Amino acid sequence: MQGKAMHVEEKSKVHPPHTHTLTLPITNTAIIRTPQENQILLPLTPPLSTDGLHSHSHTHSHSESPSSSPPQVVTTVLALIRQQQQGRAIGTDFPQQVRATPLEYHDLLAELEKEPQLKAFVDEKLRWEYNPLNTTLSLQPMPTVLHDHFADQLAETTVTQLKNIALTSDNTEHSTFAAQISTLGSGTLLLREHGLDSDREEIDSADIHITKQPDKSFHHPEAVYPGVVYEVAVTQGFKSLKRKAWTYIQSSGANIKRVVGFELGNRGGKEARVSMWKPLYITDEVGDDVLTVETVIDRKLFRSSDGSPANSTLSISLPLSAFATSEIATFPSDPSTPSITIPYTSLITYLQSAESHQRVIDPGKGEVPTGKLTKRPAKRKRLSTSSVEELSIEREGEFCSREEEVGEGEKGDGEFRERKIGSGDSRRSSRSGSKRRLSVGRMVSRSEPG
Repeated sequence: MQGKAMHVEEKSKVHPPHTHTLTLPITNTAIIRTPQENQILLPLTPPLSTDGLHSHSHTHSHSESPSSSPPQVVTTVLALIRQQQQGRAIGTDFPQQVRATPLEYHDLLAELEKEPQLKAFVDEKLRWEYNPLNTTLSLQPMPTVLHDHFADQLAETTVTQLKNIALTSDNTEHSTFAAQISTLGSGTLLLREHGLDSDREEIDSADIHITKQPDKSFHHPEAVYPGVVYEVAVTQGFKSLKRKAWTYIQSSGANIKRVVGFELGNRGGKEARVSMWKPLYITDEVGDDVLTVETVIDRKLFRSSDGSPANSTLSISLPLSAFATSEIATFPSDPSTPSITIPYTSLITYLQSAESHQRVIDPGKGEVPTGKLTKRPAKRKRLSTSSVEELSIEREGEFCSREEEVGEGEKGDGEFRERKIGSGDSRRSSRSGSKRRLSVGRMVSRSEPG
């Protein structure tokens, strides 16, 4: 570890209890798999041959000419993206995971640059995440109405409470800070605090990052990373949420200060749970700071398997200081600091509302549709593939005619009236030098302030 180690108030060494290393079920092939709890081998898309089942990690070389074909992993991922673009993706319930080295991921981005329409789809619609630490590229399933509506309600109540603090707090520092926090939705995060260096000349070390797309995140305009992240799991389980929490906190260098995860009726059940994690610094045997992750809320039920409320007196509490690193949230974190509070009873209300919307839009098997539709009968005129081009030609002809009219007017007696055409210093935690411990667990030690 470089630099002078930071000292803590307690001089005694803190040794973490038994923890579990978090790993993904990755093999030495480019086979696409679902999470470990649902291991289903998905077929690769035609016209790929069976040779495409093996990773090109060991055979791909950049000594080839620039015109050479991309590695098989890149071809596979491009095929999957095209399927999603055409609305016929395989295995929409679970993420599709492919093993790809940082070099192959770099090649994938380069190939996308050659296809502007496909790249636009990736930038605007597709949800994917890449982790160079375990060389995993995950194509996320399209979110359901249930997923998005629940996440939207969480974000709405959080923003509403932040606005209330901004308007009513007697503490100017609190009100000013709260007024600056905004939600970024599921915008892409580039986590760069992982300590990896590139051993390839083709890739700059600064370009090696973990790509994540949180369901909701809350950001201060001066911060590199959001302070708070929400993750909602409908088909994925607790293991996936736990992995994500560790990645967000560790690979942001503790700049992400709270990760809240929600499990909503996994496997079609009624049971719903909430978990929360935050950074924790402990001291190792030589007195160095070690960054790990503390479980604040451990899979607490807020709805039982029979659909009844659970733990109705409990709430999620997010102190205002958690919404940005301490270099920005400079006010002390104490009992007088305002908090964002979301009762478990509100979580049930949000979930029931989301389920109701889901049933109306996409009734389950055996359910009677209840949504309203227009009853006006009408024939359907389909848009031909050449319609856009034909429309452009018609518009061009129209403008040419108008130009001729303008020319005639200028030659006339001066009564022609011209018609004008209107024109329609980032900051991060200074403790990024701390060691990373690849574990998630409960530690009896000092926590990151806020």
